[in-house]
Amino acid sequence: MMKSLSRNKILDDAKELINKDRNDAYGEASVNFENTANLWSGFLRRPIQPYEVGVMMALVKVARLYHDELNEDSWKDAIGYLALAGELALNDKE
Repeated sequence: MMKSLSRNKILDDAKELINKDRNDAYGEASVNFENTANLWSGFLRRPIQPYEVGVMMALVKVARLYHDELNEDSWKDAIGYLALAGELALNDKE
């Protein structure tokens, strides 16, 4: 039987992941995205902005949904990455 999740539950779970679980495990997202952007920039030989890291990581999660659209974690992770990317992008413009 397929489990049913509401949009609010998915959003609440994503908020918990990015504000508690992932933050505790990997540190502040802005620092992690900055580090990742620097590494990707060096490898790609072009500048990558920290918010772009979040967008690209969300796309990785979306690509995984092609294989298994019932994977709850991919939905929650994609939403979380986009929320973090949006925060970085919008705050960079202020």
